[in-house]
Amino acid sequence: MEQAQYNQLFSFIWNIATDVLVYAFDKGEYKKIIMPMMVLRRIDVLLEPTKAILLAQKKMLDDNKDVVIGCKFLKDSKLDYPFKRKVISMGYYIMLLVLFHLNVKDTQTGLKVFRVEAIKPVAHLIRTSGFAYDIELLVAIHRRGFSIAQMPVEVVYVRDSGVKRIGMKDIWQAFCDTWAIFGRVYFKHYYD
Repeated sequence: MEQAQYNQLFSFIWNIATDVLVYAFDKGEYKKIIMPMMVLRRIDVLLEPTKAILLAQKKMLDDNKDVVIGCKFLKDSKLDYPFKRKVISMGYYIMLLVLFHLNVKDTQTGLKVFRVEAIKPVAHLIRTSGFAYDIELLVAIHRRGFSIAQMPVEVVYVRDSGVKRIGMKDIWQAFCDTWAIFGRVYFKHYYD
């Protein structure tokens, strides 16, 4: 925002505050009204970058869940995402549902909030890195009987020029890692 726009907006808001608040309250009470409003607005601005995490933590507390993850495939999610990525994600969801009975529609959104009680017993068991890391962590938590909730997110797909695309090699690696997790779950009983 340019300085001229900022000044114009500031004056507009200040005039409304003066018209509505100054003349509605005694001169000494005005500061008692306007200061808390300014403090709340500043807190709101400061918390904006962490809004999704705060909402996830609130959902965890409200629903008494051990883990809350962001899911771009829920009804209330806002999704601007290429069709090809949607198909790949949905196929992977079906694979996870069949292999692990993990009814989590989206493991790769990135937003995950854990209770210490849920993550502490399994964190040292994780052997996978890359895209399947999240899967292994969620499977281990699920196998220990902890509850996982999903919350809607807003995803705006932006491809930076310096970011590498997900290629067939990455998909193959995630596929192999997922089968390795399957072996640890059902043959080695590694997470039990």
